[in-house]
Amino acid sequence: MELTIITGESARDTTEVLPLCLEVFEDFSPSYLSERLQRVTDPVLVCARLRSGRLAGFKLGYRRRPQLLYSWLGGVHPEARRQGLARKLMARQHDWASANGYRFIETQTQATNNAMLVLNLQSGFMICGYETNAQGVPVVIQRKALSVVENGN
Repeated sequence: MELTIITGESARDTTEVLPLCLEVFEDFSPSYLSERLQRVTDPVLVCARLRSGRLAGFKLGYRRRPQLLYSWLGGVHPEARRQGLARKLMARQHDWASANGYRFIETQTQATNNAMLVLNLQSGFMICGYETNAQGVPVVIQRKALSVVENGN
């Protein structure tokens, strides 16, 4: 499995991510991805590819504040689940964020998504809020402080 990071305008390309979203998320709206992705600041996309080059998973985030990365959307293909891939994608995103001056990562997870909530807690996130989103779905807001790494560039 190869993990790569894509930033800037290239991270806005939905060619590969959209088909995976449609497989991973029930009732996923393509316009949700494309419209929101065009409005976010400094997107960063972590991709996991099989040896064949096929996208097996992704983690998409963007700058919400100068030192806050919002981890917005991620998914793992059903055939690639239960292999620790979501954890690897998250760790790579956090390493990249630390190396690029972010001090915090924030995410929101549907309250019924126990697997993601547990993974976030195991990965150092703390619950910092709870709300109902625009669709009326309860979500848990979680935040993690990062260890900032000096970027050698």
